[in-house]
Amino acid sequence: MRLSRIAGGSLAVAAVVAGVGGAGHAFLSSIGPEGGLAGVGALLAMIANLVVVAAMPAVAVRQTREAGLIGLAGFVLFSFVLMGMGVGMDMIFALVAPALPASPLSTPPAGVMVAFAAVEIAAIVGLTLWGVGTIRARVFPAWTGWAMIASAAVLITADLPFPVAAVTMLAEALHYALFTAALVGVGAMLVRLPVAAAPGAAAHAVESEYAA
Repeated sequence: MRLSRIAGGSLAVAAVVAGVGGAGHAFLSSIGPEGGLAGVGALLAMIANLVVVAAMPAVAVRQTREAGLIGLAGFVLFSFVLMGMGVGMDMIFALVAPALPASPLSTPPAGVMVAFAAVEIAAIVGLTLWGVGTIRARVFPAWTGWAMIASAAVLITADLPFPVAAVTMLAEALHYALFTAALVGVGAMLVRLPVAAAPGAAAHAVESEYAA
């Protein structure tokens, strides 16, 4: 079996686990202290995101030429974000936060908040550029690129200071759902693409389901 197919299957499965774990951690940590089930969710998300990061280059190889510099820049930027936010921060939430008292978690240092904001901005830009590149490349179905762009837009919404916490939680859950759906769609298509297909030839394999 070709490595790209293995990567596609791993990407699809790991994306679901990461999405469920990340959304679960966000929800549980919003209604109680870190640790317990929230820590388990963060741990699952951390492990799954490592698999996602390892499998994502197979996506870039398939569409780098067609996606152009915009798609490549978005892919590289979001890969770094996923390592920092999806792996690094989840590792802190899963392994470090449960051992800390509640007060530092409720009022993190200003430097941490600035770094978190910078990572969020990078995630929004990376997702948007990667989504645009995916749509332009016509290698994977267009809806996967639009889902990435919508995920970035929802992430902006999740960061707005809504007076009702439930709105923020729903926005975060939708962000995870959209991005997870995009990765599952891309991973499933990698599994289905012909083994002999060269970069660029994949467009013919998805022409019937591509929505411009």
